[in-house]
Amino acid sequence: MQIEDFDYSFPEELIATRPAENSRVLWASDHPQKTPKEISIETLIESIPAGDAFVINETKVVKKKVPAKSSSGKDFDVVFLKSTDAVEWEVLFPLKKLKSGEELHFPLGQKAKLTKKGLPQKICFSEPLSEDFFQQAGKMPLPTYIEKQRQGDEKFDDESWYQTAWAKVAGSAAAPTASLHFKKHHIARLKERGVEVIPLCLHVGLGTFQPIQTKDIREHQMHKEEIFISRDSVEKLKGKKIWALGTTVVRSLESFANGYLKEDASGNLEGESDLYIYPGYKFRMVDHMLTNFHQPKSSLIAMVAAFAGLETVKRNYAWAVENRFRLFSYGDLSVWSRQ
Repeated sequence: MQIEDFDYSFPEELIATRPAENSRVLWASDHPQKTPKEISIETLIESIPAGDAFVINETKVVKKKVPAKSSSGKDFDVVFLKSTDAVEWEVLFPLKKLKSGEELHFPLGQKAKLTKKGLPQKICFSEPLSEDFFQQAGKMPLPTYIEKQRQGDEKFDDESWYQTAWAKVAGSAAAPTASLHFKKHHIARLKERGVEVIPLCLHVGLGTFQPIQTKDIREHQMHKEEIFISRDSVEKLKGKKIWALGTTVVRSLESFANGYLKEDASGNLEGESDLYIYPGYKFRMVDHMLTNFHQPKSSLIAMVAAFAGLETVKRNYAWAVENRFRLFSYGDLSVWSRQ
């Protein structure tokens, strides 16, 4: 199963640099002779049957991309993934030539040493960081491809745009972007129609957006991400058809189904998962997936291919590109049914 199988071409101007006022929705076709349908968010909401479950991710993005300067004078951004103890952090930054032990300088005077190279890197501070550090020095951790595509004279409001309407539990290094298409009134309408809206939490980390770097995708190794599903949510999921809003929800539910999560004293489920979903995986919980259009050769497009079939994904993506759907994190939405 080669990485080239998950490639596709597109014009760069289709990379969305801001959310659209009215999201376009592609309802994917699983039949070779039938084209996909384009519908509105409102039509999608009216198409979800009463009694089904619509599962959302309540994670909240933290401003964890912080500018830094190396002791050798190089400027770059550091994305903070998670703390491993009081002063050590797993991070991502683009420089490969920094040496272990080299010092990093941050805007508010904090200093850290590079203690481990690789993916992710590790840095160590002399004292713990406060939340004020990220609030004052950090910015929203947008994907690099968005920043590269933007024009310098445009105005952006990423602190508002790159956060879901129901963001609740701080800790994510990226937004669950399928959720950006939905507002609170959409959720209210689903509930009015008798759809069970069920929350869970996965903090997006390296596992979601790390590129596949192996020729055979089966050799790719996912990194762990933290998941929490309340006892109440688990009970409400039972016996329902499930519409998963985003790949993070899919990974959370399938991780639960595969025993990655453990019960705490209150009956809630929590744990870390490095579940890697690619073609050949047998889904145990999710019936429908709502997700953005993903980058070529990524673990996310591999997940969609596992869910709907690789040829189905290629055919629908080609139609989406031909019809100029907007791509990636700020792009349009697609809806898939399990093959």
